Amino acid sequence: MDDEDERNLLYKLCCSRPRPADPKLAKYRLRYFDIRGLGEPIRMIFHYAQVPFEDVRISQDEWSDLKSSTRYGKLPELEVEGKKLAESMSIARFLGNKFGLGGSDEWQKQKIDEISDIQKDLAHELSSFIGTALGMREGDKKALRKELYLPTIRRYLPTYVRMLDESGSGFLISSGPTWVDFFVEEYLTTLNNVDPKLFKKYPKLAEYVERVQHLPQLRSYMSTRQSSVV
Repeated sequence: MDDEDERNLLYKLCCSRPRPADPKLAKYRLRYFDIRGLGEPIRMIFHYAQVPFEDVRISQDEWSDLKSSTRYGKLPELEVEGKKLAESMSIARFLGNKFGLGGSDEWQKQKIDEISDIQKDLAHELSSFIGTALGMREGDKKALRKELYLPTIRRYLPTYVRMLDESGSGFLISSGPTWVDFFVEEYLTTLNNVDPKLFKKYPKLAEYVERVQHLPQLRSYMSTRQSSVV
């Protein structure tokens, strides 16, 4: 094999292989309602990673006509290069792992999933209280606060405080911010909007919310996003 043949072989081996696509160059389209809700943590992932995306915000008037076009009749829904993905946690996990917000090793990834399940449980248990407090459903707000809301936050919120103490990073995972921080921060923000005295009892959670919202990568977005209770 002469020098030219060797150069050609090396080129084929090293330089002609297709390079993996940069996930940040894909076209992303997120559809959700024009509120924070379950779509906001996903928006925060994009802004944190500085990845362009189409932020499609759907009004309630539009929803009845668009519902049948979604995979499961609900939002949020992410479209990537013509493929659709539903369920907020699944979308966030997918994007978080692509954009460096999925933990530093397999154990951390499992802990992130654990926290996401805890957060889903908390939101599910308090859904009737939140809905009643916001006037979205019928119910005795005072009774629900006493019998449901207060006992539930007394069980769950100290868990988040303990996680922060154990991680030592200021976030829920020791390596730093991950996608699940955006879900927990946003839900705590909603709880504080509904119950403005909440953070007086949990100052470490107040500091945590501020810490997430003031991440350098999010500062610009957080300062300009529209305000909403949920």
